[in-house]
Amino acid sequence: MSIMEHPILGRRVDYNSLNARQQEAFNFQKVSAIFAEYGYLVIKLSDDWNGPDFIALEFNTDHYLKVQLKGRFSFFKKYLNKNIHICFQDKETSIWYLYPHDDLCGIVMKKSETTASWKDQGGYSFPVISGENRSILEKYALKSSNSIFNDSLKNLSSMNKSQDNVKHSSLFVNKIKEKKDVSIISKSQAMILINKKHNLHLNDNNTMFSSINQNVEQWSFNRKNIHFSNDTHMILVNQYSKELNYFFLERGTIGSPQTTFDQRNDERVRDSSIIRIMVSSYNFKEENSGFPFGDYKIDTFKY
Repeated sequence: MSIMEHPILGRRVDYNSLNARQQEAFNFQKVSAIFAEYGYLVIKLSDDWNGPDFIALEFNTDHYLKVQLKGRFSFFKKYLNKNIHICFQDKETSIWYLYPHDDLCGIVMKKSETTASWKDQGGYSFPVISGENRSILEKYALKSSNSIFNDSLKNLSSMNKSQDNVKHSSLFVNKIKEKKDVSIISKSQAMILINKKHNLHLNDNNTMFSSINQNVEQWSFNRKNIHFSNDTHMILVNQYSKELNYFFLERGTIGSPQTTFDQRNDERVRDSSIIRIMVSSYNFKEENSGFPFGDYKIDTFKY
């Protein structure tokens, strides 16, 4: 029997093989275990309550934390003055962090407050964590008793000493700097790939599509409200990792898009919903409504 197998549970799961909902449950259980080592009971919320994804309640006290799970080190204006804590896992080191949103926002965002993402969209995330920000985050690392996790923590200081490691470790950042290497495929090309793999019939009318807008690090598009009454497919392209994320929403899933999403009614586009999904969002949540598109993800694959 392989060392990675258990006689009852079987083989350890491959995280990348899980769908969005399964990954969300996986991450929640991982975080819950770490919080338990610090004496906190984690209670998942079925819907955001004043911002958080879950409440962390300290054993034998009335003290609790409101925690929002994110995919990256990030800040959002909508969380300001709500006593929110952000929890995320650094993909470079597999280390989880928990930090007070407002305290670090006042420090870190001084250098990024003029960006279009922060000024116009109200949010900013870091695709790679600089040495300076790692130093700021270091005391907020969640130190699990797991030996592999602790080994990652030991390697953190050496990573801070080498800016070259930080620069070359992030595929995302390198792709932005070397635009010639970014592989952006068109909507028609993406639909062909999805149709071929899943034997479907995606077309312009039944499919929402977006690649990442690098200026604001988000997927964004408009969708005629009338189209939500039919089955809806959605493709989000990550041109930096060369991945296609495919989603399917049955007709009626979004019963009232007019009250769910921001609306666009101008001379060029009328009676349409505006969809914005930050790259750093957890479970592909729509930025303003919080709608969890990740619950409807069918597949992610390389192109």
